[in-house]
Amino acid sequence: MTLMSLLRDRATGATADAAGLHLGGETWSWARYWEEARSAAAGLRAAGVARGDHVVVVALDVATSVRAILGAWAIGATVTPVGIPLRVDDVAACVRHVADCAQIVDARTIIVPRMAAGFVTAPNVLVGDDLAGDGDVDPDAATGELALLQLTSGTTGRPRGVMVSHERLLAHLGAMAHALPLRADAVGLSWLPLFHDMGLIGGLLFPLFCGFPLHLTSPQAFRANPFGWLENLARYRVAITPAPPSVWGLCTRLAPRAVERGLDLSHLDCALVGAEPISARVLGELATALAPCGFSREAFFPVYGLAEATLAVTFPRVRAPRTFDRIPLDADGRAHATFVGVGRPLPGTELRIVDADAQLLPERAIGRIQIRAPHAMVGYYGEPALGPRDWIDTGDLGYLVTGELFVTGRHKELIIRAGQNLVPAHLEEIAARVEGVRAGGVAAVGVWSERLATERAWVVAETRAPATEHAALAQAIRDALKAHGIDIDGVHLIGAGTLPKTTSGKLVRGRVAELLAHEAA
Repeated sequence: MTLMSLLRDRATGATADAAGLHLGGETWSWARYWEEARSAAAGLRAAGVARGDHVVVVALDVATSVRAILGAWAIGATVTPVGIPLRVDDVAACVRHVADCAQIVDARTIIVPRMAAGFVTAPNVLVGDDLAGDGDVDPDAATGELALLQLTSGTTGRPRGVMVSHERLLAHLGAMAHALPLRADAVGLSWLPLFHDMGLIGGLLFPLFCGFPLHLTSPQAFRANPFGWLENLARYRVAITPAPPSVWGLCTRLAPRAVERGLDLSHLDCALVGAEPISARVLGELATALAPCGFSREAFFPVYGLAEATLAVTFPRVRAPRTFDRIPLDADGRAHATFVGVGRPLPGTELRIVDADAQLLPERAIGRIQIRAPHAMVGYYGEPALGPRDWIDTGDLGYLVTGELFVTGRHKELIIRAGQNLVPAHLEEIAARVEGVRAGGVAAVGVWSERLATERAWVVAETRAPATEHAALAQAIRDALKAHGIDIDGVHLIGAGTLPKTTSGKLVRGRVAELLAHEAA
């Protein structure tokens, strides 16, 4: 069985006429949902796409992308959804990015929305809006094929293709549903990009698997009107919606308007938070600000996952009190940080914390997070497949308390300054509170100094303040960090919207460090 055969069965059973997907002003019943996938599958087959082929989908237009992804799966093709780099106005660079992604996964077909048809001109490009046809498809025949070659975010190097089979995708969704039970009348809402695992699997496929209706929109629509997201949460009585912490932080500034409008958010059971380091301060401030709207602090659902796990590693319990833990970051206890618990492993998932020699660490000891699960990735494309009992090193650092995971950051991004371990996300959170620093526009990085034989800690912050105020603002950032027992070596101020980020909006701290390298000499 595949996810597409499940959709087919839902479309031909008692639920056929029930709403499955809302796309702006258009609603697809489950029967329409399957018909759109089947029609796209027939169009792909007519264009020469066959079972086992690798297909890149440039996932910009929501409806076109959904049809293309599901249509490819219905005939047993393997899909790689991709976006285009944020803040890039160089069309040639965007085209090269898509071509590079296709090369990584050996895709011979690229599907683009009509808006991009004039830019990507390779002979193997299909316009997703034109994919239509008639004829039977047998999604059960695709069971043994790969469903996804999901590209990693590439924050620390060249993206790799994470291989996820149809069986593992279905099993993973089943484990998620077991760990995240929702009421029978649940409604979902997502605007996350479909080229990101959280947007594709958590946003689109989880509601499809569970059988509850989803309101699906685009990141562009969210950026154009962030308050519209809160309005729709209230309007459609949404029970589950995913977003990164930075977006929940933005909602703190929107909360007074939500209270003034009388928005009712009491039905929101799962305000899913993931994909970035999670700030206890942000969650607390937003819960307080939205309390008059009926929003419950327990509705926050902090999670941990990565593409290599298929999506999720840990979930907390629905509507349970959330866990926060404060630990020292250095031996003399000068610097402390508060971390948010992200729950316990999904059914079938094992998790351990180890040191550099892969030796198990005790509770509250920070080390490398490793996982294994029968529904995790098969392996990386073009590399030896994982064995059934192989541990996957996530590249992240964290610790356990009575079985609950606390994530502290990326292993490669940890700053080690004169023997002191500095967690970038902790420094960024402190700096972001300084007046004049742009929200979501801070990066903390370590830059190696040969002269000092240690890393130097830098904070790079975006600001709209005039240059005449930069010196005072840089000192304010230093002072804020020093108040938390943290000394840094430099502050670099840049214009708003100029920090390098991936297509999914994650900071590329390695690139920031490269740009600063000459200043650390």
